[in-house]
Amino acid sequence: MAEEAIAHYRRAAAYARERYADTEAADLLKRALQLCRGFSESEKRIKQELDLLAALGPALVTTEGYSAAEVGVTYHRALELSKRLGNRNLFATLSGAWAFHTVRGDLEKAHQLSLDFRKAAESEGSPELIFAGSSLLGSALFHLGQLEESLKYMTSAIRIEDGSTNSVLSLFAGPDLRVFCRSYLAHLTWHCEDGSLTDSYAAEAIAAAISMRDPFSQAIALDYAALLEAFRGESAACLKHGLEAVELCNRHGFAYYLAMANILTGWARAAQGDTTRGLTQLREGFDALRALGAELRLPYYFALLAETLGRAGNMDSALASISAGFAFASKNAEHWAIPALHRTQGELLATEGNAEAARASFQRGIEAARRSGSRAFERQLSLLAGGTAKSASTERF
Repeated sequence: MAEEAIAHYRRAAAYARERYADTEAADLLKRALQLCRGFSESEKRIKQELDLLAALGPALVTTEGYSAAEVGVTYHRALELSKRLGNRNLFATLSGAWAFHTVRGDLEKAHQLSLDFRKAAESEGSPELIFAGSSLLGSALFHLGQLEESLKYMTSAIRIEDGSTNSVLSLFAGPDLRVFCRSYLAHLTWHCEDGSLTDSYAAEAIAAAISMRDPFSQAIALDYAALLEAFRGESAACLKHGLEAVELCNRHGFAYYLAMANILTGWARAAQGDTTRGLTQLREGFDALRALGAELRLPYYFALLAETLGRAGNMDSALASISAGFAFASKNAEHWAIPALHRTQGELLATEGNAEAARASFQRGIEAARRSGSRAFERQLSLLAGGTAKSASTERF
C-alpha cells in the first residue's frame, strides 16, 4: 500500500513540475519521503529515499530559494546517501549542493563542489556533463574574482553545448543551463572588455528562456540583464528589466530572484529620481536576502545601497554600507565586487570634499580590478582617478 502511494506521489509531483506548480510538487514529494522513511533500512529504501531527495531539491530551490535551510538539508542528505550507494545520482546531488553553497556565500566550498562535478563529468566522458561542470566551475571562479579563468570555462562550455542538453537539465537545481551560461557570459565579456558579444549573450539568454516557456529561467535571465545594466550605470534599462523580473517573480513565488530584482529595481528607481521609493524597494530586497540566508553578491549590493543612500543625503549610513560590503567580501572571498565598493566609497568621499581620500579609494579599486581581471571596472575607476570624480559624484549624489 505504501509503495503504491509513493509511486503515485512521484507521478503526481512530476506532473506538477511540468505545470511549474513547484509548491505542490514539493508537498507531494515530502509525503512520499515520509512514507519511505517508515520502512526499515535497506538498500532498496536508501535508493528510493535518494531518488525522492533528488526530485525534491529542484522544487525547493524554485519555491524556497537556493539558500534555504531545507535545501541544504535535502542536498547534504542526498550526498551522504549517494556516497553510500556508489555515487548514485551523483551529478544531481553535487549540482544542488553547489547551488546551495554558492548562494549562501560559501564560495570556497562551492568551488570545490564544482571541481568535483567537473572531474566526475570528465570520468564519465559525457559532453553534456562536461558542459554542466564547466558552467558550474566558471560561475564559482567568477565570484572568487578570477574573471579570466571564469571566461575560459564558460566559453568552453558554450562551445561544447550543441543545443540538446535535455538529459542534464534534470540534474541542475535551477535554471536551464543554456540560459545560465549565456547570462554569465554577458557579464564576463563586459568585465573583460570583449564587449562585441555582451548584448547578444544577454538577449540570447532571455530569448531562450521565453522560447522554452520556463518562467524560472526567464526570471533569472531578466535579473542578470538588469545586473549587467547596473554594472554599466544604465539605470533606465535596468529599471525596465528589473520591473519585468519583479512581476514574474511575484506571480510565480520565486523568492530569491524577487529579492535580487527588488535590489536592482530599487537602485534604478533612485537613479531615475525616485529616491524614496527606490530606497524602500532596495531595502525590501535586502530584508528578503537576509531571511533566505543568501549572501551571494552582497558586497556589490551594498555598493548599490551606499550609492542610493548617498543620493538620499545620508552619507553616514552610505559609508557604513560600504564597510558592510567590504566585510562580506572578506568573509566570503567574493573578490570580483571589491572594485565597485572602492568606486562608490571614493565617490562618496569626493562628495564630502575629501578629494585626497577619494583618489586613494579609486586607486585601491584600480588595483583590485587588475587582480580580478575586470578591465571594465578598471577603466571606470581610472576615469574617476584621473580627475572626473567631482563631476561623476555630482551626477550620482
